[in-house]
Amino acid sequence: MTIRTVRRGSRSGFTLLELIVVIGIIVILATLAVLFLPNLDRNKGVPNAVTQLHGWVNLGKQQAIRDGVAHGVRLIPDPNNPQIVTSIQYIEQPEPVAPRGPGIQVYIRTEQCVDPVLFPSNAGNVGWLSVVTLFQDQSGGTYQPSYVNPPPDQPPTPWIDWDGVQPGDCFQLTGSPSVFAGIRRLTFPPVAPLPPPPTGPHKFAQLVLDRVIDGTEVYPNPSGAPPFIGNVISATNFRVIRQPRPLVGEPVLELHKDVVIDLARCHPCPPSPSFAQAFPTQFQATAAWTPYLDPATNLPYLDVLFNGHGAVANAPFGQVMLWVQHRERPNDNLLLSIFTRTGKIGPYTVVDIDPTQFDPYGAARTGQSPGL
Repeated sequence: MTIRTVRRGSRSGFTLLELIVVIGIIVILATLAVLFLPNLDRNKGVPNAVTQLHGWVNLGKQQAIRDGVAHGVRLIPDPNNPQIVTSIQYIEQPEPVAPRGPGIQVYIRTEQCVDPVLFPSNAGNVGWLSVVTLFQDQSGGTYQPSYVNPPPDQPPTPWIDWDGVQPGDCFQLTGSPSVFAGIRRLTFPPVAPLPPPPTGPHKFAQLVLDRVIDGTEVYPNPSGAPPFIGNVISATNFRVIRQPRPLVGEPVLELHKDVVIDLARCHPCPPSPSFAQAFPTQFQATAAWTPYLDPATNLPYLDVLFNGHGAVANAPFGQVMLWVQHRERPNDNLLLSIFTRTGKIGPYTVVDIDPTQFDPYGAARTGQSPGL
């Protein structure tokens, strides 16, 4: 026979009071978590965003070194507030294109064109711009510019896609000196009047540039008739430097919703969108980022582009500093510095002492006081 011994004071469960105390402790901890954890996450928003941005920029650099082709990232200004950036895009730059083949030449002349961005104060937004006509005559005939429209029985075949050339690319007439101009748009149908081509197979394309090329200026007619065209440049030594393109299949990357890149505080600061829109040629000469305007929004592209050696290919300055800050707390900020010669990338703190006496970029310039 088995005798069970029950020890005095033993029990098999919790009392109601103990359960209430435990539940109360859990409620208190949950309440504290709801109150404080979001703030902890917000306080980490800028450091986390800089770490994320550092990884994106570095990946663009590594792609350039791996492929030996210019790669990088594009900062996309917010259409509602072009002073800030919240989206990033991976980009690559295709090789320059120069059409080859028998009978290919370009003719540059000046035409009256409508462009609200370049001529906002002109009547009808009309002004003078150089127009490049790319012509190919495979019969090898001599192409003589004139101002007579082509006859109906010899309609030229247009290039709808000139080897992937897009608005925003840069047309270069090589030689001494070289001529550079941005491409505002591709014209189709072509700008009239179009010089008639010789007989035989032929096709053409036209590019409207963002300025008047020297030597094709419009001169007033002493007789009082409408202005006449100056010289017409004919050349075979030309190419188009294609701007960086977004990588096919790569999504647009978004910063944390509470964090932005403040373009007004980046160093060097990009020209304001209004300046870039009104003076695109000057913008090309002063931009530390890229000489192009987005043809869809007329906002400047802001590209950080690395060459095959890992150096920044499109910035003549010693460093490009991206100012990352919290939307609601501007003093919550960090810098991501990119050294243009070495391609070194690193986060740094902002020297937020009296800005009239201290350089806020001092820590990044000297490479001291890392931000993370």
